[in-house]
Amino acid sequence: MLEKVAVEGVSSLMIFRKSASAKTKKTYKHKLDSNHTVDFREMNVHIAAQLLKEYLRDYPDGII
Repeated sequence: MLEKVAVEGVSSLMIFRKSASAKTKKTYKHKLDSNHTVDFREMNVHIAAQLLKEYLRDYPDGII
């Protein structure tokens, strides 16, 4: 997911601000939380960015 955001995010506008489909995001989040295989090539970069942002925000001990 991080690679997807790093590679495709540079050429996308408002990567962390643009809203993605809530239903699609929820589906991917469920797959990731359940340790299912996710093909990031088919995932929209905005969904990947939002999921990454959520996981970093919800990290229990913080990042820094």
